[in-house]
Amino acid sequence: MSKHTPRQDSGLSLVELLVVTVIMLLVSVAIFGMLTANAKISRRLENKVSAIESIRKVAEFIGRDVRMARSFGDIYGNMVTSGTMQGKLTSQTAGGAAGNALQFPDPATDPLYGSAGAPAGWTGPWPIALSRTTLIVQVPTFDANGFPTAIPVGLGSPPVGTVQDNMETHVYRVVPDPDAANHPNEFIMELWKFPGANPANLAANPASINCPPVSGPIILTKGIIGPMRANNLNIFEFVDSTNPNAGPVDASTINSTNMAAYTGVVLNMEVRNFNASATVVANQGERATIPFKTEVYMRNQIMSTTAANPN
Repeated sequence: MSKHTPRQDSGLSLVELLVVTVIMLLVSVAIFGMLTANAKISRRLENKVSAIESIRKVAEFIGRDVRMARSFGDIYGNMVTSGTMQGKLTSQTAGGAAGNALQFPDPATDPLYGSAGAPAGWTGPWPIALSRTTLIVQVPTFDANGFPTAIPVGLGSPPVGTVQDNMETHVYRVVPDPDAANHPNEFIMELWKFPGANPANLAANPASINCPPVSGPIILTKGIIGPMRANNLNIFEFVDSTNPNAGPVDASTINSTNMAAYTGVVLNMEVRNFNASATVVANQGERATIPFKTEVYMRNQIMSTTAANPN
């Protein structure tokens, strides 16, 4: 008679299966939480890096232009002879009209854009006023050999009374973000370029000046929220070389008769994350404000050189 051996069932019992399931669920939740936290941190860092990169881009553009600049505002409204950066303070036009350097163009003295009206492509007010949110910088127009060019006597509209530097005008303008639904109370910075007279055209002794088309806007950065002064943006301030201890000069207080004194610009910006909608960013607590401030000075400021060497 054979002895009966009980059958041994393989596998897990229900209790064991439940325990394993709970453990796996807890591990999965923990891993998912870690991945979510890492994704948020990565997104915050990416947004911050993007904002910093946009600020760096603005500083690079403005820094390069200001270091090359001959003047803030409209140099033709400054009423100086140029070319050699020496000479008398004198009227720009053949008719002897006085100038206004605080706007571009000055209708009475600017031979390139003074009497032509707003060029095709430009969408803002005309003339353009130097202000807390608008920086006007003029740099030389170079020929094919890298030399600065000049406008001969009698050319332009109005025509110049003395030889004048051929200037290209760069306008940095802070305006409301057009995507107001997702970025309320935020601003963007645009760059517009108004070319000087075509050097090849000037070399041919033309009867009139030919300027290439206006280019822009180039969007340099978004998400600007400050700084504010009296409930208005205060992005650009100026450095008065005759009173260096007075601090930056408010753009609303500078005047055309003292333009030779302003040899530097102070750039102030507060920038937010602009890679997501305002609602999403606010709900997730990811919005960061990055303050930035820098000063840039001219190397070839024609007004201070000319004023210091009158004949």
